[in-house]
Amino acid sequence: MTNGNPSAVATTSDLQPNVSGMSGGSLPVQSGILKGAISTYKIEPLKEENWVAWSIRMTTILKLQKVYGLVDGTKVKPDENHQEAMTAWEERDLVTQVLI
Repeated sequence: MTNGNPSAVATTSDLQPNVSGMSGGSLPVQSGILKGAISTYKIEPLKEENWVAWSIRMTTILKLQKVYGLVDGTKVKPDENHQEAMTAWEERDLVTQVLI
C-alpha cells in the first residue's frame, strides 16, 4: 500500500478493484472489460506532485481493463463501414474515459 506517499510504488493490492459487497459472486465481463470494477479502483486524483505514482497506477489499470491501446495509439478507431468493430471501439473508449 502506498499510504498517500506520492513517490511510493503501487502494490498489486492497490490496483485491485474493490468488489466487496457485490452480489452474484462474479462481475460481468465483456470484451475483457470488468465492468463492475470500473469505478471501484482506488487511485488519488492526478496532482503535480504525484505524477509518477499516478501514471504507474493508471497505466496498470488501463492495461488490466485491456484499453491501454486506445491511450497509446496502438488500437486505432476502425473505419465507420465496420459497425461491429466501431461499436466495440466506442465502448472501450468510454471505459477509458471513465477510468481516467
